[in-house]
Amino acid sequence: MRRTEDRSCFDRSRLPDRHEASLVPGHGKRRLKGGAAPIPRPKRRKTRGDGHRSRPWVFSSRDFSSCKKRFVIVSYNILGVENASRHPDLYQLVDPKNLEWDRRKRRIRKELRRYDPSILCFQEVDRFDDLASLLNKDGYVGVYQVRTGDASDGCAMFWKEEQFNLLHEENIQFQEFGLRNNVSQICVFKVIDTHKSTKPARSQCDRTLLVGNIHVLFNPNRGDVKLGQMRLFLEKAHEISEQWGNAPVVVAGDLNSMPQVEPRNIFPPP
Repeated sequence: MRRTEDRSCFDRSRLPDRHEASLVPGHGKRRLKGGAAPIPRPKRRKTRGDGHRSRPWVFSSRDFSSCKKRFVIVSYNILGVENASRHPDLYQLVDPKNLEWDRRKRRIRKELRRYDPSILCFQEVDRFDDLASLLNKDGYVGVYQVRTGDASDGCAMFWKEEQFNLLHEENIQFQEFGLRNNVSQICVFKVIDTHKSTKPARSQCDRTLLVGNIHVLFNPNRGDVKLGQMRLFLEKAHEISEQWGNAPVVVAGDLNSMPQVEPRNIFPPP
């Protein structure tokens, strides 16, 4: 016997027409006619006076008041040009003109100039020469490590030439360890003391800084590979830090992980 479903109790008259939405004054919500519950208006991020959207910052709870040398370090996955063109389905809601590289690179530079960072760590870079030429105008020099395999993008690190000298550079190609085609960078910098002082540096670590940059595998089903990449990366960073007098370590990159999920949860809270 074919089963039939009684829909007589479903009162369609209480369903509002899709066009019958009005704003509730003073509440920033849309109330639908017919007694339906109000629908919250999507929240918009606050904008600064210069028209830029403000970012939600998370500040460390540690006391750094005794630190005399302070630097601004930023990290961005800037979306490779080739990756954007190969996966248009991921950017259907993005205006195509905002994906054009000539437009994006100018916006990237404009964003960076707001923070005036000392060191930049980028992932998904497949226009390094173009980016280097642009950032050189602001006093940056950089190094690049392309991914192995068929990929055309990689990791790049830039720094203010007037603030740092590059002392040491190492790259990890995870393919050599059976951990896919991702790569990472590790650079040791000497801090250029712009303030002349008669007091000698107390140790090597007072004058050096180690910065690591990594792009971890994306595949959400291969947490084992993600952890393997991070383990090699952190072990190598620790090893090089010891070689340079236990230089302070800064880790940056795209970990392709959600908070409280490996490999993110191997880091202590800020």
